[in-house]
Amino acid sequence: MATPLTADQIEQVIAAGYPRSKKSNIDNVWQAFNDEYNYWIVNFENFLYFIKTFKTISEPSECPSKASAYAHAVYFEVSDTKQRPLNCDAIFDCMYNRKVGWNISWDEAFSSLDGLNEKKGALYYWHNIMKDPFSDCSWSLNACQALVRAYNNCLRVQDNSYKRLTSLGSNYYFFSGNKTSKPGEIQLGDFYFIPEF
Repeated sequence: MATPLTADQIEQVIAAGYPRSKKSNIDNVWQAFNDEYNYWIVNFENFLYFIKTFKTISEPSECPSKASAYAHAVYFEVSDTKQRPLNCDAIFDCMYNRKVGWNISWDEAFSSLDGLNEKKGALYYWHNIMKDPFSDCSWSLNACQALVRAYNNCLRVQDNSYKRLTSLGSNYYFFSGNKTSKPGEIQLGDFYFIPEF
């Protein structure tokens, strides 16, 4: 169990961008961050950087980095699923497959996700969950764990150290929340992955 945040630390977290209206759930986010990074290596300054990465924004241009936008979009994809952390890793692996298999950039790989695809329109493109993920996740430790996992994966993307995290084969480039009955389809977490769409 993580050491509880002090009142002063909670105010620093809120100042960094955590919604004051979700103050009562801040321990879930802190616990998830500690779980991901192991208690003995957690640094409060790193936690504040995580908070700043997902602070509430009103426009996509306010997102701190491209890799951060990927994390926002992946969290949006998994936000209403059950196995959120695993789903998050599987989607990052799927995007990694696209990048490597199709020899494209991370931007090109992630651009088809609902939250980063302008063609999806206002219903999906930079959905409110992406603009304010803490308001969506803070009530559930599992959801907080997925947001931290998305953050951790985006750091690996940013520093070019990303490595496959799941058993997803390198030839799986697409996923769906619904069974597709396509050849080669496999289920990993709550999603179905296929080589071709």
